[in-house]
Amino acid sequence: MADSDELNDSNVDEIQEGLSNVCIEDEVGKPKAKEEVGKPKAEKEVGKPKAEDKVGKPEAEEEVGKPEAEEEVGKPKAEDEGVGKLEAKDEGVVKSEAKDEGVGEPDIKEEDIISSPSSKLEGEKDFKKFQIARNLKKHIIRIRDSYKKDWKSKEMSVRQRGVALYLIDRLVFRAGNKKSGNKVATFGCCSLRCEHIKLHDQKNGKEYVVEFDFPGKCNIRYQNEVPVEETVYKNLESFMENKEGSEDLFDCLDTSILNSYLSTLIPGFPELTVKVFRTCNASSTFQDQLKKLSKEGDSIKNKMLAFKVANKQVAVLCNHQHAVSKGHETIMEEYLKTSLLHYIDPRIVVAWCKKMEVTLEEIYTETERKKFQWAINSTESDYEF
Repeated sequence: MADSDELNDSNVDEIQEGLSNVCIEDEVGKPKAKEEVGKPKAEKEVGKPKAEDKVGKPEAEEEVGKPEAEEEVGKPKAEDEGVGKLEAKDEGVVKSEAKDEGVGEPDIKEEDIISSPSSKLEGEKDFKKFQIARNLKKHIIRIRDSYKKDWKSKEMSVRQRGVALYLIDRLVFRAGNKKSGNKVATFGCCSLRCEHIKLHDQKNGKEYVVEFDFPGKCNIRYQNEVPVEETVYKNLESFMENKEGSEDLFDCLDTSILNSYLSTLIPGFPELTVKVFRTCNASSTFQDQLKKLSKEGDSIKNKMLAFKVANKQVAVLCNHQHAVSKGHETIMEEYLKTSLLHYIDPRIVVAWCKKMEVTLEEIYTETERKKFQWAINSTESDYEF
């Protein structure tokens, strides 16, 4: 990757210096009461975040890219007296085999990010989430080579793992935890049933077409017809052999097995999980579409149109629009906002705005700008995800 992609010492200084002046409002539009002069930080009330502090998160949508429950991200130690530091594993978010490929995470103080307790954690999580996704992009070719080799394994479990990773990478499927009891039946990759796919040797002039039809998260129906590589197609045929429609397609695989494998796939990259693929692919797609659709000489109106088209491509990729019928503009806006706030690296947005001379007010609300202040203060126009 080019030198501009790496988070070097100068980038760290920019983040530490730029984030020191951030002040967040406790309520939208309502400034915090001033602290009493000389009052120690320890006496600040660190309460639970208010509902209105959460920005643009749909009621039923999960916070995508949120670290697994067992990972406690950026929590300050008690003895640090409220000034915690990000403690990423392996001396950074990740450390590649070659030192010059690593994306180290800067030693940022919580108080430098945002003053609100709820926003401190959110800012840290956002920063780390997008750094991990950015690092996946560096290793994606190696990962693809690995799962393609798995397609030809003699072991069924290895072949299923390889095909599942292909679908997660290419189609941005969620992992798909298998549910039990009275929970609503929604599906992701690992929980797909044989009845959820149909195989076509040829369809509409294309070979090896897989037709998907299943209820995804929030019961949003996923329908898609995708031509796949012949080896993937043949493997899917073998996975379905002698099975009823209600049986699991990936009967030798579950989410925990897949995430455990991913955490050891790339040395120095234990943070890699299925969720990271969605964030990585969404941000990469958005950046590519912006480059393709927008020009510096365009009017602001045309630049914003290009921005919205690129954002919609991400919503389609992440299946945030398939349940929306014509005329439901409000629902579509919610899906676009979900993609923008939870899947797309805000540094891509900031860099594009600087390069295209578009104000951030055109993109983010005041509260959203404060949410991403760490990105606003540290990003130049040449940033590459």
